[in-house]
Amino acid sequence: MKEIKKERTTTQTYSEYEAIDGTIFRDKEECLSYENTAKCVLKARVKRLIVTKEHDAWELMGGYDDHSVVGMKFQSEDDITAFLQYMCLQNSFYTKECGQGEFQKISGKCHTALICNDILLVGINCDEEYYIINTRNHIIDNLKNFDKE
Repeated sequence: MKEIKKERTTTQTYSEYEAIDGTIFRDKEECLSYENTAKCVLKARVKRLIVTKEHDAWELMGGYDDHSVVGMKFQSEDDITAFLQYMCLQNSFYTKECGQGEFQKISGKCHTALICNDILLVGINCDEEYYIINTRNHIIDNLKNFDKE
């Protein structure tokens, strides 16, 4: 008698559901429920502001090696409002009195990017949370003046 070993492969098909912001769900109802939230709507608007590919933060600027960096371009005050609302949803710290100073800095950088027709560099951590780095031109100016008093 001769033993013959054979491999059998099977293909399983399953459905996933993608929300308007790109988040994937296995359950249709959960996806629909998520799509009706402000976070989803704002994240979809914010994603449309990204005008660069995602860069590895370490290679781009010496940041964390598990973070990414993208450039956002604001075309209007509405774009800034959507972005700031999304940032507040992500981090409720900005809505508290102790976070108002930091929120004003972020708002200022967004408005500077809009006024100067610049892009805002935004980091994305391993939990896909956004954090502000600075405008491209501000970073360049800082580097040009690095050795000056």
